[in-house]
Amino acid sequence: MHQLSQDMSSCIDECLRTPIPSAVALAGEELARRSKQRPEFGPVLLVYADQAMWPEPDCASRAVCIQCELQPNSEAAIRRASRLREGPNFLNPLILDEDDGVVWMTRELLNACDKQDQS
Repeated sequence: MHQLSQDMSSCIDECLRTPIPSAVALAGEELARRSKQRPEFGPVLLVYADQAMWPEPDCASRAVCIQCELQPNSEAAIRRASRLREGPNFLNPLILDEDDGVVWMTRELLNACDKQDQS
């Protein structure tokens, strides 16, 4: 039993001294984000702008409203996004988790909407 304790202690010491390569850390973050893309993951926020973020050249300034809609899960948020994108006031959508982490980036969300519309 004493040998097992020493082996575990040695392993822990080695893990603490060996830094995790940044590529591995980034891959872990991406896997964690993708695991949140399950249909049942939630609650989530559907976030979108009601007009383009960048003003037109002839318009020096303007107010842009950011809409945030609480949805019970990703599946409901994607269904809502599919309906909203048919109108003119649905730009740069994202789905966020409770910690404001991005679950679905704009392109991914629009692709998911396309799949939703096909089924």
